[in-house]
Amino acid sequence: MFIKLKLILVLSIFSFVSLYAQTADEIINKALQAQGNEYMKKFKTLKMQGKITGFDKDIPFKIYYKFPKSVRSEMTMDKKTMIQAFDGKEGWYIAPDQTKAQKMPADQLEQLKQQANVLESPFTDYKKKGITVTLKGKKKVDGKDAYQLKLTQKGQKQTMYVFIDAKTYIFFKTQIEGKKDGKKLVFETFMKNHKNISGAMIPHLVENKANGKLVSKMILDYVEANAKLDDSMFKMPK
Repeated sequence: MFIKLKLILVLSIFSFVSLYAQTADEIINKALQAQGNEYMKKFKTLKMQGKITGFDKDIPFKIYYKFPKSVRSEMTMDKKTMIQAFDGKEGWYIAPDQTKAQKMPADQLEQLKQQANVLESPFTDYKKKGITVTLKGKKKVDGKDAYQLKLTQKGQKQTMYVFIDAKTYIFFKTQIEGKKDGKKLVFETFMKNHKNISGAMIPHLVENKANGKLVSKMILDYVEANAKLDDSMFKMPK
């Protein structure tokens, strides 16, 4: 009888864990569907225009993506423009006070490559990437009920949380916790004002906070999917 009860208990725990994992996966699948992930995968190009508010300045910008890897950004400050681009093989930039293109340093290039994955959800192929997702339940965020999911990756010191609207299944907040100079750092990104762009829900307002303090804000005033973009605009000028 003891062995039988023990077996039933083990099976019950296993069933509960499986159900919990399925619930997390179900939420993820609904979120990917709500975001229009299938439409995003079909995008050939994406063009964005807007401004970044921070450091007591408004910085107009334009970003062009040609998937899967090419990206070009143009940012204007004090009537001078900084250009950064990656054509899938080579990264380059033109400084605001120069006219000649320079080869981009490795660390700066790595950041630009990450920008090229702008449409990739944190949940895309997460298991293949070795990421573990844990459902932490519901909580109130910005006055709305939200599912909180914890993302952890082996070997990484930072922990990421993603918050998904329990009603619309749009994921609207990410939170990264780590340390800097021995002190705890919480970096939050809020994605707001989502608009349907060719089937995909793209936020037109993105706010970044560090330890609760607003650091920067990005406002999009123009977004176009599948615009015709020539390969030459991503290649380094000679």
